[in-house]
Amino acid sequence: MDQADVLKAIGADADRNVAGQSADSPVMSAGIALSKLAGRPVSPLQLRHHMGERNDLESLGRSLKAIGLPASISRARKLQAIAPRHFPCLLEQQDGKASVLLRFITRTRVQIWNPESRMAEVVECDELAKSFTGRFLVVGGAGEAGNRFELAASASRRGWFWQTLRSFWPVYGHVIIVSFLINCFALSIPLFVMNVYDRVVPNQAIASLWALAIGVILALSFDFLFRNLRSYFIDHAGRTADSVIGSRLMGQLLSLRLKERLGQVGTFANSLREYENIREFFSSSTISVLVDLPFVLLFILVIYLISGPLAFVPLAALPLVLLFSLLLRIPMRRLTERNLQDAGTQHGVIVEVTAGLETIKSSGAESLFMDRWDRAIERSSETSRQLRFYYTVSTAFTQFSVQMATVVIIVWGVYLIKDNQVSVGALVAATILTGRSLAPLGMMSNMLLRLQQSLSSLKRLNAFMKLEFEDYGAGRLSSILEEGGLDMRQVVFSYPDAKRQALNGVSCRIRPGEKVAILGRIGSGKSTVARMMVGLYDPEEGSISLNGIDLAQYNPADLRRYVGYVGQENFLFSGSIRENIGIGAPLADEEAIHRAADVSGVSEFVRQFPDGYETPVGERGASLSGGQRQTIALARALVLDPSILILDEPTSQMDQGSEARLRERLTEYTKDKTLIIITHRTSLLSLVDRLIVIDAGRIVADGPKEKVLQDLNQGKVKAAE
Repeated sequence: MDQADVLKAIGADADRNVAGQSADSPVMSAGIALSKLAGRPVSPLQLRHHMGERNDLESLGRSLKAIGLPASISRARKLQAIAPRHFPCLLEQQDGKASVLLRFITRTRVQIWNPESRMAEVVECDELAKSFTGRFLVVGGAGEAGNRFELAASASRRGWFWQTLRSFWPVYGHVIIVSFLINCFALSIPLFVMNVYDRVVPNQAIASLWALAIGVILALSFDFLFRNLRSYFIDHAGRTADSVIGSRLMGQLLSLRLKERLGQVGTFANSLREYENIREFFSSSTISVLVDLPFVLLFILVIYLISGPLAFVPLAALPLVLLFSLLLRIPMRRLTERNLQDAGTQHGVIVEVTAGLETIKSSGAESLFMDRWDRAIERSSETSRQLRFYYTVSTAFTQFSVQMATVVIIVWGVYLIKDNQVSVGALVAATILTGRSLAPLGMMSNMLLRLQQSLSSLKRLNAFMKLEFEDYGAGRLSSILEEGGLDMRQVVFSYPDAKRQALNGVSCRIRPGEKVAILGRIGSGKSTVARMMVGLYDPEEGSISLNGIDLAQYNPADLRRYVGYVGQENFLFSGSIRENIGIGAPLADEEAIHRAADVSGVSEFVRQFPDGYETPVGERGASLSGGQRQTIALARALVLDPSILILDEPTSQMDQGSEARLRERLTEYTKDKTLIIITHRTSLLSLVDRLIVIDAGRIVADGPKEKVLQDLNQGKVKAAE
C-alpha cells in the first residue's frame, strides 16, 4: 500500500470514533497517522491506555515507545532544517495542535496530513512556521522500527538501568570536563602559598604578592562558578533520569501479569521505592566524590614535582585506605541487603495495618500486629547498629590515615629542608596538596555505603524488571468484531505456588449474544474462568479464543475495551464517583458516564449527595456502602459499552430491591450483547438461558437452564472426582 492509500485509510478510520469517548486530540490523531505511515499502526485505545488524560508531545512519545515504536523528539529552528530522512514526522504546533509533515514540494511549500480535516493538504511554509514550536517527533519505519525495538528490548532485559544512564552520557561527560577544571583550579592555593613563602617573603616583593593574589582570586572565582555548574549538570541528569526510570518502573508495574504479584503488597511496594537510593547516588555529592577520585593522582604528581619524595606518603596512603574500605564492603553488603529486607517488612506491616484497621480492631488482633511490628523494629535496629559500626570504623580509619599522612610529610619534610632538598614553601604546599588529594578518601566510607545501597536496590529492581509483563506492542491485533464469541478448549491453569489445579481441562463455547450463568461451589474455579476470559491470566495448557482468534494475539487494551469485567473485589480509588466510573476511559463524555450510571444503579443513590457525581468516595471507597461500591464497579465496566459483559457476583452486596431493579435494566441493556454471570443467587438466573456448572476445576454440567436446574434438583449432576 503506497502513502496515498495509507492516508485515505487514516481518514476513513478517523471517522469511526471510539465508543464512549470524545474526539481524539490533534496530537493523538497525528500520532496514530504517523504510526500507520511508519508501517506499525496503533489503535486509539492503545495510545489512550498509555497517555491517560495528557495530550502533549512527551506523553505521545513515551506511549509510542511503550507500545514498541522507536519514537524520539527533536528540535529544529525552522521547517527547512528538518532533514528529509525524518519524513514523515509529527510537527508540534501552538495551542495543542499538531500535523504530520509528509514532504517538501518546493522550498516554500510542504505537504502535511491535517488531523482536523483528516486529509493531506499542501500549505505554505511561512504559514505553517507561524504555529510550529520547533519540536517534532520521529518514528522509525516498519523494518527499521522492528529491528531497533528488538535490539532495545534485548538490551533492556540485559541492562535497562545502564541503558538509561548511557543516554545521559553527554551530560556526565560535561561533569568530567568541569571536574578536571575544578581540580586544576584547586592547585592555585598551594602554589600561591609556596611562592609567597619562597619568593615574596624573602625578597619583600609586594608587587609580586598582589599579582599572585589577583591570579589566585580569579582562579577561585572560576572554581566557584564551575562547582555550581557541575552541581547543575548532576542535578539535571539526576532529575531527568529519575523521571525516565520512575516512569519505566511504573509502566512495568502497570503491565505486570497478575501471576507475577509477589508477597505482601507493602513489601513489594517498598522494593519499588528503592530506586530512590539509586537516584540519590547519581544526583548527590557522592557522584562528585566519585568523579574527583581519579584526580588524586594529579595532586600526587604535583607534590612530586615540587617536593620530590614527599609524594610517596599520599601514594602509600591511597591504596591502604582503598583496600581497607573494600574489605569492609564485604560485611556491609550483607548488612545492607538485610536492612532493605527489614525496611520492606516494616512497610508491609504498616500497609496491612492501615488497610485492615477496621478488621484488626473488630477481631481484637492489635497485640498480634504490635508483636509483628516490634520484631521488625528490633531486627532493623540491630542491623542498623552493625552498619553504623562498620561505617564508623571506616570513617575513623580514613581520617586517621589522612592525619598520619600529614604528620609524616611534615616530619619528613623538615629533614628534607635541613638537607636543602625542599624549601619551606614547598613543604607547606605539599602539606596542603596532601590534604586536598586525600580529601575524597575522607568521604570514601559514605560513598561506599551509598554505593552498596544503590547496588542492592538495583539488584532488586533488576529482578522486578525481569518479571513477565503484558505485551502492548504495536504488532498486537486491535480490530475485534463487535459480536464477540468466546471459546475455551481444554484449558488447564494453576495459580502461582498453588498445590492443585484451579482449572483442569475446561472446554466450552459461548456464542455471540448468548446469555450464560456459571455456577459452582466455593473454590470450584468459577472466578478463574472469568479472569481468564478477560485475559488476566494465560492458560498453561489449551487455548482461549475470541472470534476464533487466540486471546494472546489481541492487544490487552483493545481486548478489555470489548470485554467488560466486574470482579468480586469492588476496588475503588481515591477520587470522585465520576472519576471512578471513567477511570478506564479518561475521555468518556457525560452521555457515556450517565448511561453507565443509569444501567448500574449509581444514579439511584447519587442524587442523595449534595455534590452528585463529584462526591469523594474516600480511600478504597470507604465513604460508601458495599452495595454502592458494587454499582460503581459495574458502571465502570459499562462506560465503554462492551460487546461482552462478564459479571462475577455482581449483586452479592445489594439488597433484594436494588437487585431486582438491576435485573430489569440488565435485561434490556444486554439484549444484543454476550452476557456471562458467575453467581450463587438463583434470582439472577432470569437473565440467562444456559447454565454451566463447575466443580473442582471441571465442567460437570452444561446445557439449557431448565434442564440443568432439573438435573441439579434430581441429583443427576455428579461432583468432579
